[in-house]
Amino acid sequence: MSIVNRIVKLIVWFFVAIVVLLAIGYIVLFTINFHDQPPSSAAKRLAQLSSSRTQVEDDYNGYVYLLGFSAKQGVEPQEQGKKYIQWAQKTVSESAASIIEEFPDRNSDFKVQKSKLIRELLQQCRTIDSACLYLLEHNQDSILHWIESNRWLMERYQTLIRYHEWAEIVPYDTRLPLPEYSAVFDAQSLLFTEAWLVAAEGDAEKVKTLLTRDVGFWREVLGSSDILITKMIAVAALKRHFSWSNLVLRALPNEVVSESLPESWQLPITESERSMLRCMTGEWVFSKSMLERAKLDFNNEYIFPEQYSSISSISWILLRPLLKTQDSSNQLAEAILAFDETLNQPYSSYPHAVEQATSVWLSELRRPFPGRAYNLVGDLLLSVSDWNPAQYAVRVTDLEGVRRLALVAAELRAWSLTPQKIEGALKETELRNPYNGEPFLWNEASESIEFHGLEEGERGQHSILY
Repeated sequence: MSIVNRIVKLIVWFFVAIVVLLAIGYIVLFTINFHDQPPSSAAKRLAQLSSSRTQVEDDYNGYVYLLGFSAKQGVEPQEQGKKYIQWAQKTVSESAASIIEEFPDRNSDFKVQKSKLIRELLQQCRTIDSACLYLLEHNQDSILHWIESNRWLMERYQTLIRYHEWAEIVPYDTRLPLPEYSAVFDAQSLLFTEAWLVAAEGDAEKVKTLLTRDVGFWREVLGSSDILITKMIAVAALKRHFSWSNLVLRALPNEVVSESLPESWQLPITESERSMLRCMTGEWVFSKSMLERAKLDFNNEYIFPEQYSSISSISWILLRPLLKTQDSSNQLAEAILAFDETLNQPYSSYPHAVEQATSVWLSELRRPFPGRAYNLVGDLLLSVSDWNPAQYAVRVTDLEGVRRLALVAAELRAWSLTPQKIEGALKETELRNPYNGEPFLWNEASESIEFHGLEEGERGQHSILY
């Protein structure tokens, strides 16, 4: 028995020693992590950029109108947007829970009336090609009925694109629902199908007005986006604009195409429009608030995605002191500024700059873990992130190629060139691939002009039906 007792004692002492060592280790880590870091110069700069954004009165702010865009017919979207902002600000400031109640006046059942044929047409016209054109030309009665059935929605969209200012003022919080962008895109499709019908009647002036307002609004959103998803929505809307507008202009007599082009088509995408700094600053503000909320609330979807449990509660009580929110925010701010500086290059240098920016981003955030005893939880959260903003940056810069592609197609059409002469004309025009200066490609089989951008996959392949 004495041998058994000794073995039991040894085992007990072994586990006691482990517990004591773990406790000492935790005390050491707790001491090392007792204080957070002050804001770094990079963090201060992003905070200053965020706070210095131009303020826009609600009545003149297109973002407010868009927030209320899916309001029920007869409800003024601008007033609905104001009510939503007041509710969101109040709810976020008062609620520390992971889940908040849905906006009580939200029209969650909002749907645009579409027949089976219209759904098929819109699906086919996600790519503007000969198949899309065929459906448009052979179903004009159905298209007219769809437009008239949703005339109120198209008029609502036309009101939206008359706004000249955009400022996002809702708190950055993932618990808040996004605006109903699908409804906005449906309304944009209504506008373009109407413009196509108007063009077929030869009304060049009305066509120009519709296209000018649409491209002007979305370019304003592109340059004023404060979060990444808004910028990507603007990119998608502008790509839709240039593709659909080509069909609209194609329906006009060639001799009036030039006078129907919006003036902004002639203006290159500006540095502020293609810059990622503003929307990434918004993402930094969002990430900072997310970390601060996570530290306050252990039952949080960012740390413990499972339901509340006593284990997660105890775990987070122990882990929470090892998360230093300001230190993590400092790291992210430094990565954002380094990424932006690396990416701030002319189009000719952009392909190489994207590779460099990706390396800079990954080296700044994906450091070997654990690399230090300080801010262990924060470093872990950053190290496991698979977000690479370079993939979104190229989506934005490809817009310049899309703009040039649409413009060159319109100009060549205005010259009434036959398809057999397009390839030679593309070699003579100054409108070329922005990255390498090469002429755009002519696809004889589909009779379309093509631009291959930097974005990977089908998203980077753009074509304009001639």
